[in-house]
Amino acid sequence: MSKIKITNFKTLRGNEGEAYQFDVKLGRLRLASFLYDGWGGPTTYDFSSTASEETLGNSVFDEVKEYLIKTLDQDDEDFLAAVKASKNYKELNSHCRYVSFFEWYGGMIYERKCAEQDTKKLRRDVIKKIHIMYAKDPGKYSVFNKLAYTPENVTRVRHHCLKTMTESEFKIITPEMVDEHGMDVMEVLGESFNSKPVATVAKSSLMIPAKKDLRDITQEQKEFAFDLVCDPDDWKAPIKAELDIASTCLALQEQGIPALSRSDLISLFDDVIIHFTATHPKFDYGGTRWTTKAIQVIAEGYRMGPAGP
Repeated sequence: MSKIKITNFKTLRGNEGEAYQFDVKLGRLRLASFLYDGWGGPTTYDFSSTASEETLGNSVFDEVKEYLIKTLDQDDEDFLAAVKASKNYKELNSHCRYVSFFEWYGGMIYERKCAEQDTKKLRRDVIKKIHIMYAKDPGKYSVFNKLAYTPENVTRVRHHCLKTMTESEFKIITPEMVDEHGMDVMEVLGESFNSKPVATVAKSSLMIPAKKDLRDITQEQKEFAFDLVCDPDDWKAPIKAELDIASTCLALQEQGIPALSRSDLISLFDDVIIHFTATHPKFDYGGTRWTTKAIQVIAEGYRMGPAGP
């Protein structure tokens, strides 16, 4: 048996809110076309025949009724009671005072399709960049801009978080979570932090070890750090590197270098660049671009310094 399908859905630029249009089909048969022009007037709908109107109304009656029960102002008791008592779309439509049954249907489809599009975009974003939520700020999320969602990167981020938090204090947002909860995933995860007590770092066995001096690292570790900022084709060239703080800290930690913050990176690269080039670097992390997520490292480099050419 053929099912009702929504085709050619588009959002348009309206004058008073969002405008949209879509077609409704049953199999290959077009039942109707819907259009809302965004001017604040009624939604227009064009049925291919009287029979098509009956078919669509009867097919979507239960959906629209459920939608109205969920979205109507609960204080409008008379209308809400009439909606609940309606047995078919014509009866329900007879109770609609300002917005017709099919206008409600058009609005329902618009909301549903927009939510689907937003969910697809969020899922793509979650795969491109790791999204994480913290118990201290539930309902919001942070993004690791240079780390795609891969098993390796997820492990790196977890290890990074577990240095200062317990497992219950953060959640990495997965594509599967987005599939299950859609755009409500942030709210669902935020509420989940409140569903059980969160252990504090003071009570956790996952404490940060005593931090050793960042300058007390091996020559091999210094070379690794220097490779992150120098020109890979000419290490003596002037240095101008842009570093994402979170992913750089993770990369350094994997090499046993205890870098946990922006200040750690500045201390480390200041020492490393002086060591290899005999020049003093400058660090830019102000303004709107760098803020707290990234830093820019600038130095004259070995060739332009006192040890050059």
